[in-house]
Amino acid sequence: MILAQAQIKRLLYLALYAVYERYQLVLLPFIIVPIIVIGLSATAEKQYTNHASILIEESALLNPYLDELSFSFELSERIDALRTLVLSRNNLAEIVEEMQLVPEGAPIRDVEQMRQKLGQAISISVVGDELVKISFKWNNQAQMKPILELVVEKFIERLLAPTKSSLDTSEQFFLDQLELMRTELEKSEDQLAQFKADNRDAL
Repeated sequence: MILAQAQIKRLLYLALYAVYERYQLVLLPFIIVPIIVIGLSATAEKQYTNHASILIEESALLNPYLDELSFSFELSERIDALRTLVLSRNNLAEIVEEMQLVPEGAPIRDVEQMRQKLGQAISISVVGDELVKISFKWNNQAQMKPILELVVEKFIERLLAPTKSSLDTSEQFFLDQLELMRTELEKSEDQLAQFKADNRDAL
């Protein structure tokens, strides 16, 4: 009888111990995890997110009558190359310098770290066929707008580079043609004046 009671007590103890262990495994994470999350949130660096959208419209679609003078941006085909150019080392270094993201005379290592941080904070994607979205995640809210505006400016410069080259070539061609026409016109006026002088009596 005494032995049976001892066994019952032992089994009861084991059962209570098992419940206690299971209680620890189940309940403690619910207590500890929120505390850890709150602590990490309080000490973690704040991140802000912003983006800019650029609508790229083909000139031929805007005015079909100027199709021969229009330029195609070929956005879908060029987006990877444009992204590489905008996020290139030299381009990001220019942004770091222009925005003074590191103190003047800072070590090259600090400049390189800031450049890498900036490159990881910027993403460029195409939405549809004509919309470019530039997203930017940064820890300094006051710096976000000017940096994002500068990135957009750099993107547009790279996007329009082939078009600008073609326009410059066309402009030079028209200027050369105008100069040639002006020379021919002056020559014709001189010939007309000379003709009038030679035939003054007959006219």
